[in-house]
Amino acid sequence: MKKIFIGILISSFLSVGCTKYDNPQPSFEEYEQEEDAVVRNKVLVIAVDGLVGSQIKAYQPTVIAKMLEKSKYSFIAQADVNTNDPAGMVTLLTGYPSATHKVISESYLPDFDPSDPHGDNQFTPSFIYRLENKDSKKNTSAIMRNVALTGNFLGEADFSTVESSDEAVKSKAVDFLNSNNPDLMLLQFSEVQDAGKDGGFVVSNAKYKTALDKVDGYIGEIKTALETRSNYANENWLIVICSAQGGTPTGSYGGSTADEMNTFTLYYNKDFVSTELNADPMATFFANGYFAGTYTHYDGVARRTFSEIGVRAQTPAGAESNVFNPSATGELTFEFKMKLREDNFWGGLSFSGGYRNYYNYFLGKDASDGVNAGWHVRGLDMALELRVQNGSGTETLSFSRGTDGQWNHFAIVFKAVGSRTLATIYVNGSRTASKELAYAVSAFQNTEPLTMGFNTSDTRMAFVNADMSDVRVWNKALDDNQIDELACTKWIGDDHALKANLVAYYTQFVNGNIWENTANTPAPDMTVSGHPNVSVLSNFKPCSTASAEVFLQNIDLFPQVFYWMDIPADDNWNLAGTVFLKNFENEFRK
Repeated sequence: MKKIFIGILISSFLSVGCTKYDNPQPSFEEYEQEEDAVVRNKVLVIAVDGLVGSQIKAYQPTVIAKMLEKSKYSFIAQADVNTNDPAGMVTLLTGYPSATHKVISESYLPDFDPSDPHGDNQFTPSFIYRLENKDSKKNTSAIMRNVALTGNFLGEADFSTVESSDEAVKSKAVDFLNSNNPDLMLLQFSEVQDAGKDGGFVVSNAKYKTALDKVDGYIGEIKTALETRSNYANENWLIVICSAQGGTPTGSYGGSTADEMNTFTLYYNKDFVSTELNADPMATFFANGYFAGTYTHYDGVARRTFSEIGVRAQTPAGAESNVFNPSATGELTFEFKMKLREDNFWGGLSFSGGYRNYYNYFLGKDASDGVNAGWHVRGLDMALELRVQNGSGTETLSFSRGTDGQWNHFAIVFKAVGSRTLATIYVNGSRTASKELAYAVSAFQNTEPLTMGFNTSDTRMAFVNADMSDVRVWNKALDDNQIDELACTKWIGDDHALKANLVAYYTQFVNGNIWENTANTPAPDMTVSGHPNVSVLSNFKPCSTASAEVFLQNIDLFPQVFYWMDIPADDNWNLAGTVFLKNFENEFRK
């Protein structure tokens, strides 16, 4: 059998505290590798800091434009909501949003809250760490620009180095591809971002455009080196070009504006059919916690303390919220999307843990879960319950909560029927429960805010722990067909048949804690309390989607890497992203 001799680069130890990395000449050791005719799936990730999707679409540098012909790509890819360097890069490498990995400072260390020991302090290593633990025989390498990032997240790579310029990164990458046998290779370029900071992240800024052209040329040289490898015929490479964040026309980044979060992402393979990926986004917030205080479990012994108010969204109390009373028109429909999380507060105690929810308030329009006039939805163990109160009594209607741990679409319809009220519940577009209540719609009107999240309730067995999104309110009792259609409809255009009936639509978050009514109606915005964890995800809809209907995000990189390399990700990693490449298996699984 023929023997092939290739070299291994030996790098010096990275000192995270250094401000300048002393990069010695690489040394080589020869070792034997048996020539293997089996085709190996490999991945090259090229992270280019400061790529703005809208600018790449407008300009399309030469090499990238050519790669689009065999790529799955998006000009509206989404970075983390925190677009500073640490948060953005660690989201790319770990597959978790910054709210989970909590790396937001230049130390590249997680910023855990010591006052919240029950918080979501999840272990969030890089895909290189995970890969090495899954299969230590895989050859991994990282050629980077940031010392702290490399030292804290890429130390498990078989080879890692920090270079002083993008050109040096390119040269080291070409040399490494020529003399080594990597399975997973990660590169970082930072000079496009530097140019964007000096004059704006727009191609009308000559410095930014020049930097784009330069890194585009580097990508071309690296791609050529990869495709001229001696064993290339037995290698099936996935090349990813992505960015940790975008940037504004004025040269800033680090916030959560559309320009700062807008990036370009490309997944290239020689067998791919060119496909632009487009899908609607969905802005969400994590409703959790309660009022500040110490609370006792149902067992009378266990106690938990909230040091500050939790996270919920509310409209103002008073006349501004009267539009959310069914009595205003005699009928009203509330739509919302929700994903339950497992209990992380009373978990492990009786009547709690997992997805069990007893008596905790999820949403409604009343002062509490008592008998005061109003309505709300609360947990009822493994179901949900609509409670309607007239001030002295309560009517209830229990219903399915869909699939736990996944997004579900809900609709609650109130309609006056003489002196009574017909309440109907829909889950994922289908009617699931209905009941004629003994109260007229006027019996449960009030001046309380519309609330998404906790309110005064029985907390002995559960607190709200759910992601929420896309609240729509209509001044009409929508029918089965309309609910079925709206469950899969994101935007309500001016020409929509129900546009005149739209009271409010809460779709986006501004200034950190304002959930904005984007329906262009008089209904008020919601204010989010506490420290909201806001995310932007691919829009959920309970109906079939086209294969190209993908809202590409940076959290999706990790799942794609493991999928391509045929290595299963463990369920308990709870990765935030999804595998979309499987939608196109007919192109490359031959």
